[in-house]
Amino acid sequence: MNIKKRFPFFWVLIGAASAIPLLSGCATVPTRVFLSGLAYEPDRSLVQIKASAWVESSAALTSGQRALFKRQRLNDETLNNLLTARSQAVHRDLTTSGVFSHIATNSSEQADYFVKAFWEDSRVTLTVTEVATGKVVSSSTREFTAVTDPNVKPLPGLMALLKADMIADLQGKSRHQQEQDASEESESFSKASLSDLLVSSDKTDLLARARNRALIAAKNQQLPTILRERKTDELSALVVKIEQTILDLNHECELAKDQAQQSVARSGNPDEAAIMSHRRVHNSSQTASMPSFDEIRGLAISYRERIELLKPIMAALKEEIANRNR
Repeated sequence: MNIKKRFPFFWVLIGAASAIPLLSGCATVPTRVFLSGLAYEPDRSLVQIKASAWVESSAALTSGQRALFKRQRLNDETLNNLLTARSQAVHRDLTTSGVFSHIATNSSEQADYFVKAFWEDSRVTLTVTEVATGKVVSSSTREFTAVTDPNVKPLPGLMALLKADMIADLQGKSRHQQEQDASEESESFSKASLSDLLVSSDKTDLLARARNRALIAAKNQQLPTILRERKTDELSALVVKIEQTILDLNHECELAKDQAQQSVARSGNPDEAAIMSHRRVHNSSQTASMPSFDEIRGLAISYRERIELLKPIMAALKEEIANRNR
């Protein structure tokens, strides 16, 4: 059959389960048959975008491929069923693989992103629009590669690549937003008192580093005045707060260390955890809520640095208290 020479994965794109009824001259192939040929269980994403998304998918045929299918005795109703099955298969992947923390199920919900998938012939395009601004923040097109084994389903691999593209784009955007937020919040750190800067955890490593820089400034600019003007009981209270903060920071470091080890154990390579959303995760509900390996490691480093920054401050306070009690 010359069609297999021209399109070695012709039946794979149609759906392997549909080959027998098509070849037997079935007048109309229902959607469920095509869905059976396209069915697979999407791997849970190792990375989750903490945002809501409204997902839509559609499929179409070019005039050339429609004519090709017509020569294979597929009527219009069958082709429409094929397109419906393609659209549903892609939609199911995007809504069940855990890429987003929430999938809107009602068009009245205010989602953060509008995700649109379009399958035409051998290409699938995934476009993500930020609802608040109407700006397209990610767009990627991937094309099926030739497959000679009719039992192989190429859709899972193609969707994994598209989702990896999308995650990379959205993480880049998220990182930029985090940097902006950290910059704005770090400005408030410069006006904060030493006591207010005694925090044992931060939302991001960017904020953690900004707080550490503010602690350095407070040590050099505020501490001399505190040692000179504060009452002894106030100094003692500050020592207690610093010791409690160091204790909590040690605890957070251990938790971060455990999370980082789990991340490496799951992915085999910490860098892959940030982009490869198509690998299977057995404990997906726990993994999806975890920050990236780099984020965890950055926080742990910042917390250890903060402990070292607090030690000389605490020593100076204790020395002043001891001098006053002589």
